[in-house]
Amino acid sequence: KVDYPRIAVLYEARKAESSYTARCDDALSQIRKIRPSHIYVDGKKVLLNWQRARKSTCESVGQKFEGQGFPRDICDKMSANDGYMIIKRSAAAMATIKKENIKTGIDKVSAGLQLAFDTVIDAAKDFKFSAAEPVASYKTCPVTTSKTRVGYCEEMALNMAFCAKMFGQSTCIGPGKMGQRFFGSTGISTYTDKRNGSIGATLDASTKVTYTMFGKPVTFGLSCTMTKGAKTSWSHTFGASFKTPEVQPISTSSILADVIKTKSAAVDQMSKLLENSGCRIDAPSKTLFSLPAINIADMGMTVSVNVTDWKISDRGASALFSISVGAKATVGGSKVEMFGQTIKMPGYTWKPFDKVLLSKKIGA
Repeated sequence: KVDYPRIAVLYEARKAESSYTARCDDALSQIRKIRPSHIYVDGKKVLLNWQRARKSTCESVGQKFEGQGFPRDICDKMSANDGYMIIKRSAAAMATIKKENIKTGIDKVSAGLQLAFDTVIDAAKDFKFSAAEPVASYKTCPVTTSKTRVGYCEEMALNMAFCAKMFGQSTCIGPGKMGQRFFGSTGISTYTDKRNGSIGATLDASTKVTYTMFGKPVTFGLSCTMTKGAKTSWSHTFGASFKTPEVQPISTSSILADVIKTKSAAVDQMSKLLENSGCRIDAPSKTLFSLPAINIADMGMTVSVNVTDWKISDRGASALFSISVGAKATVGGSKVEMFGQTIKMPGYTWKPFDKVLLSKKIGA
């Protein structure tokens, strides 16, 4: 939809005159003859979408050209029983009005319209490109919490788009709108470490992750088991192919279940909990997303899980559990069609986006 330029061929008739209706219909007949159905821009035919304004009020027509000092009552700029051509080239531009003889100026009006459009296009050769840094919005969704589990649900919407704009029309390239949702629960278990008789602690978190890319939601599981004394941070970037990691930690959920049941960890159990501290992706397929046919040179979405600030005592354990998200993207130069022209949009790289989406103290 192109809002500008706006062009009108008008004839003002006085309602009080007995010939009002006849004059209106005669003027419309003449206008239909002189208005061109199209113009040519850079050798390409551009169709014009004319709207009929039979017996419309001066104010309703003027509203379409209002601004920059041009009155809403468009008849203030006209005289009765005369024809006019009005042009407003852009939202910020002054509308111009010129008297035309609609009965004898067929070639003149048509040529004037073509000249007006040619002027507009010539003035817009240097298109304005804009690329706001990633715009994000956040919200929290309902959760369920129990005595042993803390629920969480966080959502984020992120928009990465590089756009060209002219006359109210825009065209954009890039990933566009992306969505991320993390819904799950976590808890800390303490037990006796039989290697040395000390108190051991493991935080486990089960998360349902939904990524929405290119209008398509994909859901996968993220199972994390972080044990104090081991590496308690994990991160994975889904690149342009959006593949899951080739090698993932083995699942320690069954081991942890046995440890919780007996409230103690044998030497081999403790070794496995420490060696496989981290997260694993439970995905329906190796490749989560397939890129559409858009010119994306590089792209990535990152999810990171961290457990810090461990505190262990005879009364229990606590730690700070956090989930961070990140995004990056680069688009190559693209040719796009806009207002009858082929525009060469340059490539663009967004600054990396990084945000702590969730940070919760878990445990006593």
